[in-house]
Amino acid sequence: MVREGRRTVIVPTYACLTMIVPWQLEGMRIEQVACDPVMMDPADLERALARCSADETVVFYCETLGCQPSRALSDVLGETRGRGVRVVADRTHSMLCDSVCAADMELVSARKLLSIPEIAWVDGKVDQPSRRSEADNALTRARQQFLSTPSVATFEAVEDLADELWTPVSPSQDAMTALEAIDMAGLRADVRRTRTRVEVGLPPGCTVVNEGVCAPLVVRTNHAGKAADALYSRGIVGPIHWDRPASSRLEWPSDLLCLPLVMTPDQCDQCIEVLTAIHS
Repeated sequence: MVREGRRTVIVPTYACLTMIVPWQLEGMRIEQVACDPVMMDPADLERALARCSADETVVFYCETLGCQPSRALSDVLGETRGRGVRVVADRTHSMLCDSVCAADMELVSARKLLSIPEIAWVDGKVDQPSRRSEADNALTRARQQFLSTPSVATFEAVEDLADELWTPVSPSQDAMTALEAIDMAGLRADVRRTRTRVEVGLPPGCTVVNEGVCAPLVVRTNHAGKAADALYSRGIVGPIHWDRPASSRLEWPSDLLCLPLVMTPDQCDQCIEVLTAIHS
């Protein structure tokens, strides 16, 4: 993108900072767009585009929580591409869904939802990844340790190593083997079963944010933090949670609770039990 003369990237305000840093490392100016509630607000996106030169701009569009764009957002993104703006779609949360929005480039960080130590891919013209270093191998081992014994300590060990490694490298053979072993059709069926069992038992006061998608169930509740703590004490932790950046001055949803992608019937019932107790 930089080689094309792109100098500005438009990003959603509700996003993980690790999604934004790679653009900053390329020296690109960041333009934030408000979300409504978790996807880019079409009107604010149009206002941001009006401030930018089409041939110097990238829109980094994210299918957050697996959600698909509204008709209004789809129209703006389509018109945007027609004017020469590049659209890059982050489909990390929707990798198990059928996406409906066309883009010039797509990217997925598969380890966010899958039980694999690493692997991300980009559909588009990119440079070849660099050769792996011993530091990269150490990060892979740390991620494998976290997957086998998830805890705060093993999670922080991964984060400490990842903070120093921003250069894309080839995935480890262990990660490739783990990815190839996943039964995607079976996984999608398990996701749907998990979502259905929890959704039918949700108490009043909880609403589903990402209806009808094959992604972790996310509910809106005024007691999201309390519920997350209670579930954590039972070993139930969802894969998607973004803390509000200290620098953010725009709206940031603080009432979202993400549940695990796949759960046993007992774990589903525990989620319902916790949410019901909190809302009673």
